[in-house]
Amino acid sequence: MVARKLPLPMTPAVARELVALYSTWLLVTVDAEMILDASLRAERARSSFWDALVIEAAHRAGARRLLSEDMPAGRRFGSVVFENPFVAP
Repeated sequence: MVARKLPLPMTPAVARELVALYSTWLLVTVDAEMILDASLRAERARSSFWDALVIEAAHRAGARRLLSEDMPAGRRFGSVVFENPFVAP
């Protein structure tokens, strides 16, 4: 599908290469413990559950930075700091 539906289609070989590259990324699985932790984080930080779930996943993945145009740049949740990719440093 990717090889045909993009405005500039890619070859199947390039699509496979991208999938292989993405397969090296750390996968964080949402489980009951993460949902409960995100619920507590959302309550404490007065944020949405979904934002808290993203923060929880980033924390578990060992991320130090999280790119978002929706959260205030510089806002910190533990070791995770938000950065706006559209604002010059």
